[in-house]
Amino acid sequence: MTKQINKIAVVGGGSAGWLSAAYLARYFKSNAPGSVQVSLIESSDIGTIGVGEATIPTIRKVINFLGLSEPEFMRETSATFKQAIRFDDWLHLPKEGRRNSFYHAFQKPFMVKGDEAAGYWVLSRNQHNKSYVDYVTSQGAACEAGRGPFVFGETPGPQRLNYAYHFDAGQLATLLKSRGVADGVEHRIGHVSEVVVGEDGAIERLKVRDQEDLVADLFIDCTGFGAFLIEKKLGSPFLDRTDMLFCDRAVTVQVPYETPDAPVRPFTTSTAKSNGWVWDIGLVERRGIGHVYSSRHISDDEAEKTLRDYAGPLSDNINARKLEMRIGYREKPWVKNCVSIGLASGFIEPLESTGIHQVELSLQRFTHTFSRQGNLEFMAREYNKRMSAWFETTFDFIKLHYCISQRDDSDFWVENRLPETISDKLRDYLEAWRHRPMVIEDVPIHAPTFGPTSYHQILFGMEYFPDLTGQEAWYPEMDVAKLRSAQNARKTEVDVRRLPSHRELVTAIYNS
Repeated sequence: MTKQINKIAVVGGGSAGWLSAAYLARYFKSNAPGSVQVSLIESSDIGTIGVGEATIPTIRKVINFLGLSEPEFMRETSATFKQAIRFDDWLHLPKEGRRNSFYHAFQKPFMVKGDEAAGYWVLSRNQHNKSYVDYVTSQGAACEAGRGPFVFGETPGPQRLNYAYHFDAGQLATLLKSRGVADGVEHRIGHVSEVVVGEDGAIERLKVRDQEDLVADLFIDCTGFGAFLIEKKLGSPFLDRTDMLFCDRAVTVQVPYETPDAPVRPFTTSTAKSNGWVWDIGLVERRGIGHVYSSRHISDDEAEKTLRDYAGPLSDNINARKLEMRIGYREKPWVKNCVSIGLASGFIEPLESTGIHQVELSLQRFTHTFSRQGNLEFMAREYNKRMSAWFETTFDFIKLHYCISQRDDSDFWVENRLPETISDKLRDYLEAWRHRPMVIEDVPIHAPTFGPTSYHQILFGMEYFPDLTGQEAWYPEMDVAKLRSAQNARKTEVDVRRLPSHRELVTAIYNS
């Protein structure tokens, strides 16, 4: 199936739709005569789901690609900085008033002769008594101190800590709409009443109620969990993965701060509960709090009570919003001339903030695979192979958080450790990691989002340590590791002292 692509139609708005349209319009330079033209059609009565408001650092490259400055982006989306996720109570319930907490931080760790220092930390951890994050970076301490990732006005450089953002999902869609239209996106508001498919099985056009048909050469399905084009019309099946990740519901609430100048956490907080977990995300004027849970293990009313118990009295008179999540992915997100992106393609619970990143990655892999006059079937095979690898590997990474927990306070946690709920690949690696740290070769080449640094922070934070007895000779640079650790300790003291508070930094950027 070879045809020249002159027009791409994005179906559905929200964050996924408008990010897709804005990204493609800029990539194809749709304002230029003769280029690929991008249109977006959305219904006026369907809003943004906005399951999460958190991202990972790759979002900064996308913002830069779209030509948005950081101050503009932050002001228009009520954004704050996110430097890490802090996991509370994931290893076990609080014991004698002591809670287990650890960070998954964004800052790259120091290296020892080109290798990550994981093995050196394991061999020396009883001597320095530092968490892995504190051993290899200053970011955990900066987060605990409530610091921003840099000093306002400083020149970007190695002194900055790595970061992503928290933001308002609805405001993000509005900003992306403005940017997309400025870059040439044709915006239509209307209800798609029928998808017309030709004899070759490809989509020919969309019938729009009370309007002219929408004709395009390639369609991007951003219609959410309903997957109006890719599933309802083209029949691409959805692979349900709730056998592996049980959480399929969320209940959310937005609460104000107790005072207007209250500290804003520069990280996402994820607190484990008996049948799921609670996210806590700080924007400038409010906190977004959500309880992600398994409907097989707890009722909706019980889940909302858990949420309100966490949020406290500030949530008493605020309506909670309930969301159903379709956990899994589409084995073939690209069929004929239709590519599904966002929720229509698949969804992994938002534990590691992969929602927006999934859209970013889909767009990058689409544009890298795309040829304007190429063979669509070949492009689809390549794209589908790479996206399937990403989904499978990312599901494994999320499952890791559950299956090495020691919690036994509910069936939810006990069942998460059952072998049949863990992929064969992850089970094999967990056995291997009992005897060695994770290495980059353990990550498939098509699925690079979470590498050894991320795995080590989760594994070590949850006390899953490799036994390196008898392997000391494989780590001959212990003196170098000690030197790097001492340098990091000094940097940590400096960063905690010199970096501004998170709220202070965000206020300065808003006012710039």
